[in-house]
Amino acid sequence: MAGAVRSPVHRTAIAVRPVLGLLPLRNAACTCQSRDQQPSQLSTPSSNLAPSRNFTSCTTSRKTRNSDSWFSNHSMHHTMATGDGVASSNGGGEGSRRSLFFPRRAVMYVPACDERKVLKTTTISVDSIIFDIEDGVAANKKDVARKSIGAAIATSRRDDSQSSLSEHVVRVNGVGSGLMNLDLREVFRSCDSHGVSPDAIMLPKVESVEHVAELDLCLSFHRLSLPPLPLFIMAESPLGLLHLHHICHFATHGTRHLRLAAVVFGSDDYLASIGGVRTDSGAELAAVRQAVVGVASANGVAAIDMVSTNFSDLTALREQADEGARMGFNGKQVIHPAQVPVVQEAFSPSEERVEWASRLISAFNHHQHSGQVSLLHYM
Repeated sequence: MAGAVRSPVHRTAIAVRPVLGLLPLRNAACTCQSRDQQPSQLSTPSSNLAPSRNFTSCTTSRKTRNSDSWFSNHSMHHTMATGDGVASSNGGGEGSRRSLFFPRRAVMYVPACDERKVLKTTTISVDSIIFDIEDGVAANKKDVARKSIGAAIATSRRDDSQSSLSEHVVRVNGVGSGLMNLDLREVFRSCDSHGVSPDAIMLPKVESVEHVAELDLCLSFHRLSLPPLPLFIMAESPLGLLHLHHICHFATHGTRHLRLAAVVFGSDDYLASIGGVRTDSGAELAAVRQAVVGVASANGVAAIDMVSTNFSDLTALREQADEGARMGFNGKQVIHPAQVPVVQEAFSPSEERVEWASRLISAFNHHQHSGQVSLLHYM
């Protein structure tokens, strides 16, 4: 459709954000530092920083892998982890680089207790790896999973692995399970024993602000003076959807040890909670998916779409991933390595789309400098 020329900020948001499929992190959302730093070297971000809407470019030229046709998650996560080549927003120094773009196109679940699958991650170039202690792990294996987290992260981060610079997230059990505090205690013990730390925590079945507050309180016993940990929250029930905006606002502004990074839609638990039935078309979930995107966008964080459980049908997966990208999702959950390249390509801009955005910006600047008013075709 056509629309009138807008301000430079609005023009950039329209032209660049849909193409990149990424959102800027808030200033306090993630303090990027080298994983080799000691806690005493880290700077803790101020709790009263205002949300940032700056668009910061931090792409790095590097060879792509696994059919990632336009931009390399490996280089982006290198920037996220080390801050290489990115100007600081507050004077420089490690631990001070904020408001960086980095992708979460494919978010892959791996049971932390399964050594074979953990080792398999080293051969996969994927944006985010979720080492799971929750639904992907049987009750009698949860203790093994907790105590395996440190080794799993250390293995996946080996210098010679494809996943060395992936984002490594731990999904704990939800607050209502009564297992969350035990999960956190054993996870951080395991990580300490291997000299590693998770990049983020995923909290499932979040239904209220109190759930996030309880996680934040528990982390106060395990992380002390370390910078806030990026948080993924899972919206998986009608109550969670009803309270989602308040939950996101609190997780962004009201926590001390956490900063919201992403909202993840748990479609199957949601349907189970309402007595719904999942169909191939997914029509029964369209309104809820769009609601998740809207709330995540309003709070300046990424929205991660539902999983496709039929991992053998890659054609249907691509159609669903393309649909999610058109709806405004920034990435998609995956449960099998074969799904990764399909999803990451779907959530990456094509060269044609990038060229289109460049032409749009050039046309806008030309008309602004010439004093003309013009209509631009945005799509």
